[in-house]
Amino acid sequence: KYLEKYEVGYEAIRNARFAKQKALGIVKPGTRLSPIFEEASTDDRKTMDRKMAVYAAQVDRLDQNVGRLVQGLKELGLFENTAILFLSDNGAASAEVDWPLNGGPRGEIGTNDSFVSYGKHWANVSNTPFRKYKAQEQEGGIASPLIFHWPNGLRKTGIKTRQLVHIVDIVPTILEISGSTYPKFFKGHPITPFQGESFAKVLKGETLNAKRSIFWEHEGNCGVREGDWKAVRLHNQPWELYDLSKDPTELNDLATLKPEKLERLLKAYQKWTKENGVMDWPLKKK
Repeated sequence: KYLEKYEVGYEAIRNARFAKQKALGIVKPGTRLSPIFEEASTDDRKTMDRKMAVYAAQVDRLDQNVGRLVQGLKELGLFENTAILFLSDNGAASAEVDWPLNGGPRGEIGTNDSFVSYGKHWANVSNTPFRKYKAQEQEGGIASPLIFHWPNGLRKTGIKTRQLVHIVDIVPTILEISGSTYPKFFKGHPITPFQGESFAKVLKGETLNAKRSIFWEHEGNCGVREGDWKAVRLHNQPWELYDLSKDPTELNDLATLKPEKLERLLKAYQKWTKENGVMDWPLKKK
């Protein structure tokens, strides 16, 4: 079904996606497209096409099963009052995986005897317009749209909002809209309070706290954001600073121009690491 649809190459697909994002208003006006990783040679485009075709088929299958879930809820009379949240936990992964399965040689890509990733090139396309990948704290590694569907609970439908939320906000949001409370103890032991904030007010058309601080760390890759300002670094690399209101794809590093802003964000990050027991990477063996 999807074979040969991607033979035009990564750059053509990526540019087309970016154009559609702009047309749909998904990206801010003036957003610049981050540089492409690199273009593949024509010799390996057949293989690259097949990898992406298999990935597209997997997304298609996911979509079909979301449809089955929706149909089941409708048959049970629960659809109108069921909140459905759809998001990704991270950006696309750039890992190059090419493994055989079932103890034999690797079969053709897409068969039961293969486990093959689509690689850094297509991950770059999936993360359009951002740069970097899963496990890194640039927007390509962490930015994900959140689709929220709840007919009985949404004041308006079919709208887009660019308000900032984090995956840690999902639990407090669900607790609020369901009228539930978060326990302080379990079997006599205190439970760690959640750090997220409910975004239930967004469902009513209201605005969240735009100045909140959010932190990330994964295998030595670090990030901190406060409002539109974001400091980020790769493991053992210098910190970078971006104003996401003007530079959402993180192409203009302001670290040397705004040292006081960077220092304030780094102090907040260090405080967060101490409070949450974030350990230096790589972890030391005991």
